[in-house]
Amino acid sequence: MPKRNAAAIYRRSNWIVFIARLPDASVDLEWLAGDIKQLAAIGAGGVEFNNHFNYGSQIAKPQSDWSDYGFGTEAYNRVLKTALEAAKERNLLFDLAMGPESEQDVPAKIDNPGLAYDLVTILFPPKREHLLNFGLIPGWGTTGRTLVSVTTATILNSTFFSIPKFIVGIQIGFENYTEHYVEADSIHDVTHLVNSSGTLSLNFPVSGTGNSTRHVVYASYYQLSGARACIPGKQPQSFLQNGSFAVDHFSPEGAKVTTDFLEKYVLVNVWEDSVEVPSALYWTPQLSKTFKSMHKYSVGANIMLLSYGNGLQFDTEYLERFFSDKPELGQGYISDYRATLTRLMTTYLDYINSWSHAYLGLEFSAQPGYGIPVDMLELIPYVDVPEDESLNFHSNIDSYRQFSGPANLAGKRVISNEMGAVRFSAYRQTLPSLINLVKKAYAGGNNQMVFHGASYSHHFPNTTVCYNSAENYIDFVARNNFVLQSGVPKRDIVIWNKQSGQNFSLPAIYSSLDLVNAGSS
Repeated sequence: MPKRNAAAIYRRSNWIVFIARLPDASVDLEWLAGDIKQLAAIGAGGVEFNNHFNYGSQIAKPQSDWSDYGFGTEAYNRVLKTALEAAKERNLLFDLAMGPESEQDVPAKIDNPGLAYDLVTILFPPKREHLLNFGLIPGWGTTGRTLVSVTTATILNSTFFSIPKFIVGIQIGFENYTEHYVEADSIHDVTHLVNSSGTLSLNFPVSGTGNSTRHVVYASYYQLSGARACIPGKQPQSFLQNGSFAVDHFSPEGAKVTTDFLEKYVLVNVWEDSVEVPSALYWTPQLSKTFKSMHKYSVGANIMLLSYGNGLQFDTEYLERFFSDKPELGQGYISDYRATLTRLMTTYLDYINSWSHAYLGLEFSAQPGYGIPVDMLELIPYVDVPEDESLNFHSNIDSYRQFSGPANLAGKRVISNEMGAVRFSAYRQTLPSLINLVKKAYAGGNNQMVFHGASYSHHFPNTTVCYNSAENYIDFVARNNFVLQSGVPKRDIVIWNKQSGQNFSLPAIYSSLDLVNAGSS
């Protein structure tokens, strides 16, 4: 068989995929079709169609009106049809992002109960040191809020911080917040003392040591967060024109919001990128019930100890953060919360995965739990094709192995990698450096490369990278994918490492060279 034909078979059968970033649905259809055909010409076997929408027009200016060119509009479906036809003409596999921007959202009515939730906290000092008679507790009666708990505690000390704030390595200002250390024995759940009208009266708990000087009452409510991925059009007349909202990623109800929209307004095979839903503290209506069922105590009692590190951590953190003078209490409670969140996310992923099989007859790919405080490794079995990323894995072989290990144990034949994302490398990344990143991913257990950011080549601001003249490199990747996907690797050594949540990264956990010296690869 001639070399070119053999390479073509490898490419088509092993998903040499490029992420094609759609700026928005105002693009020129002829140019878009040409871009997809050009990807095929340099060796691509498939396209992941990313509905980028200029970062949702939240950190970049909108270039068109969402009302006319948003996700699910007539203009968008013309674009999608054009892209599909171009992919079919060139025999390319086609994978569609589940929604716009980072794919965690769809247009929906603002009060849809399947949208994302956040936990709102209100803290206030008692009027007198020992006896409280507040009347109506702050936040009570606000439309859309549901009380989770009211707790009291004694503050041992407080420290104010003002530190530089960075996004992707660039300082954008300062982050101001206060850290409070509370006496563990003084934390009490007083939710049962709140009557049906929202009033609270109680004798404030006396400190366990008698050395405390300040007290706090901490009220928590959950509510729809209103987190958007894309801003609305200029004069929205319907929910379709009102931008898009993040869905609840911890319930099947949230998954159904997405699948219902796709069935009615879009179509095709789906995939989900990293979950980047803004939140100070992730919540869902079933969390309290699930937490108690799993851990045999109430989530509300120590809820103030969740006030740091349990949201997206992109400019969404609480300004008041609480820690216990008994660190083991705080860490144990946080681990139980994250275990509950992980369990609930399996219901979301299981719904989407099952829907993909039943409705589309196709597989579902996702970066499970990537970016949020859950155990992403525990979530890997719940998607057909799990995917990691070069960006926050920093192309670290040990980090990749932590991801690929559970995928191997779960029998996943394909372990995907969003390849080529490197900070500060836009317009300067070379093909040899890209292939070096690919080799590290192979060494870590990945066997499918999805190249990050094929650009729209016509007039549009902020487009990304170009892969022209890359055919020989693509053939190299195709041949290696073909070999590495020929079966599921068997592992001789397993290192048990349980983490409650990883957010965006999996730092190296085993630095010894003894296994390498003994002949392990």
